[in-house]
Amino acid sequence: MMVSVDTLLIGRDNRRGAARIATVLAALLLAACNGGETTGTATGATPATGATSPSGSKCGSTPAQLVDFNTLAKEAGASGIGAMQLAVDATSVYFVFGGALRSVPIRGGAVSLMRPLLPDVGQNCDAIVTPTSVVLHHVSSDGTNNEQVFSVPISGGQDTILATSSDFVRGLATDGHDVYFVDSVGLKSVAATGGNVQVLSDQIGPEPTGLAVVGSNLVVTAGNAVVSVPIGGGPLTTLAPQ
Repeated sequence: MMVSVDTLLIGRDNRRGAARIATVLAALLLAACNGGETTGTATGATPATGATSPSGSKCGSTPAQLVDFNTLAKEAGASGIGAMQLAVDATSVYFVFGGALRSVPIRGGAVSLMRPLLPDVGQNCDAIVTPTSVVLHHVSSDGTNNEQVFSVPISGGQDTILATSSDFVRGLATDGHDVYFVDSVGLKSVAATGGNVQVLSDQIGPEPTGLAVVGSNLVVTAGNAVVSVPIGGGPLTTLAPQ
């Protein structure tokens, strides 16, 4: 499967800039091309123009448009179109658009609304996916910058609030079992099913901008360095300064 830059990723991010568009697109293409075969579009869905058949190769020389955001913006009453974080599994692509978490079959089809997000404060919710749910963060309605980290079941059902951050969430990642995030206090973890929030490190530094799970470590880009912390917590290691 290939996707078109101008139809899937348009404009710039509301809070962090458009520089990560290429990274997001590359991750989507890698996951889509390397993933296992899927069962095709959702029941009753009409494949998007150019989408490959369920039995064909997922990647080819001709881009397949999964979502026409101009049309979706009109349907959703969105005020604009911008770059968003994408989460991908073997069957679907998940994204936030028009104040809601949405999904589309990985080979094209009808866009489904999974959960409205109120207040509508933009698309930068860093959706990530576990085997059973989509996890994202969103500003709460209490008038502060604190955000709720919550999971939405892929199969439908009640969403679960996993944690409330201190100020904005600056990075979100998962290994499928636990969810990790960075806020103004530091690097934290919580079980993907909910539970107590643990502080893994309060030495991350100013203005963290990203988080990833790499083997048995968590890697954070933070202000003036790239650092790692053991996945269960422990001393911080500087991987690259400046």
